[in-house]
Amino acid sequence: MKNIISAVHRAELASFLSRVGILISIQNGDVHCATCGSTISLENFGAITRSDKELVVYCNSLKCVPEKSGSTRPIEVEGNQK
Repeated sequence: MKNIISAVHRAELASFLSRVGILISIQNGDVHCATCGSTISLENFGAITRSDKELVVYCNSLKCVPEKSGSTRPIEVEGNQK
């Protein structure tokens, strides 16, 4: 069963990022904000979207997090969500 996630509580962020397959890359400093290029960490993670088949990650700066856009799709993850 796939679920669409629109928000994740900070306490569940690491688990969510693990399920979408980018937690280790974030912990290693390999993920950067799509807008400003800053290194993404668990502390400055802002948003994640999907453009075509690629995950797009943003820092938590208000200048970087995109407003709703028709060019992005929600992230679907496997498993039950609360």
